[in-house]
Amino acid sequence: MPSKNFFRTVGRHKTGAPSRRSSAEPFLQDRKPSFLIPQGELELFHDMMDHIGDEVMVIRRDGRIVFANQAALKKLGYSSRNLLRKYITDLFREKISVRQWQKIYFEEIKKTQGPISYVIDRVGRGGKVSTVDVTVVSMQYKGGEYVLSVGRDITDQLALQEKVREAEKRKAVQNFIAGTVQEIQHPLKGLLDYSHTLVEKYKDRQFEYIGYKEFKEIMQTLEAIRDQVRHCFETTDRLLDIDRRKLNLRDGYCNANTVVREAVKNLRYSFEASGIHRELRLAGHLPSAAIGFLELNQVITSILTNAIQAMPHGGEVHLRTSCQKNDGKICIECRDDGVGIAEEDLPRIFEPFFTTKHAAMGKSSGLGLAIAHSIVKSCRGDIVVKSQLRRGTLVKVFLPVHKK
Repeated sequence: MPSKNFFRTVGRHKTGAPSRRSSAEPFLQDRKPSFLIPQGELELFHDMMDHIGDEVMVIRRDGRIVFANQAALKKLGYSSRNLLRKYITDLFREKISVRQWQKIYFEEIKKTQGPISYVIDRVGRGGKVSTVDVTVVSMQYKGGEYVLSVGRDITDQLALQEKVREAEKRKAVQNFIAGTVQEIQHPLKGLLDYSHTLVEKYKDRQFEYIGYKEFKEIMQTLEAIRDQVRHCFETTDRLLDIDRRKLNLRDGYCNANTVVREAVKNLRYSFEASGIHRELRLAGHLPSAAIGFLELNQVITSILTNAIQAMPHGGEVHLRTSCQKNDGKICIECRDDGVGIAEEDLPRIFEPFFTTKHAAMGKSSGLGLAIAHSIVKSCRGDIVVKSQLRRGTLVKVFLPVHKK
């Protein structure tokens, strides 16, 4: 059994010379460890503590730091002599008293009767601030109460994560801008060309009336301009609709089977024109879904439209509804045997303007799935897409059951 001088000895070499390693206050000299270490192996224990990369400290109930390993000393920038004179509250960026620390931290640690973790901003020597992920546990010995703290500096990790988030935000904004420009620039160019042609053709004409042929040409130009303006308006309106869906949680409900039938009926000419066979397997006695009729119709229509565009030369679409009794969710499945989606594109399919459709496969603004995803999420549901190139796509929509 080690002597009563255990912790004092841990801080020194066997020769009695001061150690440059872990530091402990002499008041712990009569603490008896709960494990047996032969006197000759204390230096091994000390080396083990100093090879731990995490910061290890022991804090007394009165807030005084009474032990710190080499990692803690190095990170904080203090010598053992200076650190063991400090209170734990001296290291907090948020200035609190020892009494507040006891109430906020110490008592809470005691209540849990087990380790708890939290993140704090800490100040080291010279005012250097770092963020530390700390795990603490309470200890008692001979009526004394202590906290064992193991901390890890996560400042660099958080900074890296913030850089990644900022890069993702910039990329999303760039994609959004590029998509918006691409979607609106073409009709705007058409507006410019149509109007320029009309003005150039008739600006020098002097007449009191317009002939039928000229009138027809002017009307055709105006109709083309109107269609281009409508396209720009509908694009911006769909973009605004995404934000509206994010903000508004609707209290509507509907029967999913009815909506699926209605959506398939409305698209029957598109199915037939592309030579696509539809198969419906709808569950009987399906409870109402917690989503409005119009909202779900828009979701299903967007999914079916994507399936049609993925099969320009024909194929099959299988629609199925069911009720997941274990989690109280209604599931709507749509499976097609179209061209599929590449694995690297799957994470982006809900981004506005992102599309995998080629021009030969039909025009796609890349907003359909983005709006569908926004609607489903606003109703506390989920939408999952699985796909493989040349093997088709499976879309599953999960919606909560309406509670009367």
